[in-house]
Amino acid sequence: AKETKELEILDNPSVQFTAPATAGLLLPFIMNPNKRRDRVVKLRVKMRMAEEGLDEKTNWQRYYQLIQEEERRFDDRFK
Repeated sequence: AKETKELEILDNPSVQFTAPATAGLLLPFIMNPNKRRDRVVKLRVKMRMAEEGLDEKTNWQRYYQLIQEEERRFDDRFK
């Protein structure tokens, strides 16, 4: 649930340099676009792997495919 809340903030292009008070610990991610991208991609890939019931060690090809998809998705959203 904590990661879902985190994604709600970090994966929202409208949350830029002014963040809700609840952002607190997420501020470093919000202020640093590269960190933010890495974190969002990491969380979303983790979520999607879990949804698909996959493990990053045994399904590493899918894992890297998802990373690429999520990086593209993030870049499109945060142009």
